[in-house]
Amino acid sequence: MTRIGGKIGILTDWGYSKIIYDQYETNDTDRSFRLIQNDRKRARRADWYSPDGKDL
Repeated sequence: MTRIGGKIGILTDWGYSKIIYDQYETNDTDRSFRLIQNDRKRARRADWYSPDGKDL
């Protein structure tokens, strides 16, 4: 996890997400994340190999 101020992002060996999220949830079985912005209705799904969620 990376953090600037109150915002967070995910950094792995295979890439990174923008540091614009307010919270996250993990799923250790799938090695996946839900990146949550408080002002949005939907969370972004990401995983260890694609932390920006673009290749999912």
